[in-house]
Amino acid sequence: MKYLVTGIRVADGQWYTADYFNGKNINKVMFSLDGVHPNPRGYAFIANEVIKKINEHYKANLPLLVPGNYPGVTIKATNN
Repeated sequence: MKYLVTGIRVADGQWYTADYFNGKNINKVMFSLDGVHPNPRGYAFIANEVIKKINEHYKANLPLLVPGNYPGVTIKATNN
């Protein structure tokens, strides 16, 4: 989880972060708007970490997910 907060470059080459307040990196945020729970992109990152450990321990070859294929944060200008 600390990597989701401080930022991390993942296998798809993107740099992901938790900073959706600056408005520049809104498509690269891994947390939901509550600031606590990961969004689908963040959960894909977490799933990849689990898959890596499974592959390592069991000498498996499960494919990794591409976090960028999962939706990130959507902020609307109005509630209308």
